[in-house]
Amino acid sequence: MRIICWNMQRKKDSWGFLADQHDGDDLALLQEACTPVPAVGKRFDVGPGPWNPKGASGARAIVGLSGGVELQRFEEDLVWPLAPILRERPHSIAFALATLNGERILAASVEMWSDLAEHLPGIMEAVREATGFNGPAIVGGDINTERHSGSTVFDGMAEIGIPLAGPDGVTKYNKLGRQQPSDADRQYDYVFATPDLAARMSVEAVNAPTEWGPSDHCRVVVDID
Repeated sequence: MRIICWNMQRKKDSWGFLADQHDGDDLALLQEACTPVPAVGKRFDVGPGPWNPKGASGARAIVGLSGGVELQRFEEDLVWPLAPILRERPHSIAFALATLNGERILAASVEMWSDLAEHLPGIMEAVREATGFNGPAIVGGDINTERHSGSTVFDGMAEIGIPLAGPDGVTKYNKLGRQQPSDADRQYDYVFATPDLAARMSVEAVNAPTEWGPSDHCRVVVDID
């Protein structure tokens, strides 16, 4: 299974880039996804949206890239009684059960400012309880947090059994600072996974300037044997 994790920066061009670069891959965990262009919407299992939720900078989404992936999506408000902070900060997470070749995993796409990211372990425990699924899990996205910032999110995710799996390397450059991909100097994008998945997965930041793509975040590619 190949999974793409990517903050698309609300760009229409990002959909075409995803289709060109990842046709034949299996699953995408997307953040800041604008409304899919029609050709891509017909090609992939993009789900019902909403793609431009009020008060959010684009959607967090779980997208099926191959016909072999079966997705059971859930509404975010399913976890509100268990994680009430999401009522105040809606559209921070999308989650689904993904099945491919008989293997079922819980997949979550997140985008959270660093203060909310510290609540991610509790949010994921709520997702597990609300979905009734306590099996293999992968969580990917943009948590606006440097790895060595002192944030509790990394230890917290390890404590609930979904530790950091990667990647190593920068994943974002600062457009407001007039940087280019070659100037990228920060990592905000991460993948967490249960040990059963992490033991057979590789996680790579596709951060070479020539491979970066149209967003200010690079793609993170996860391969699971």
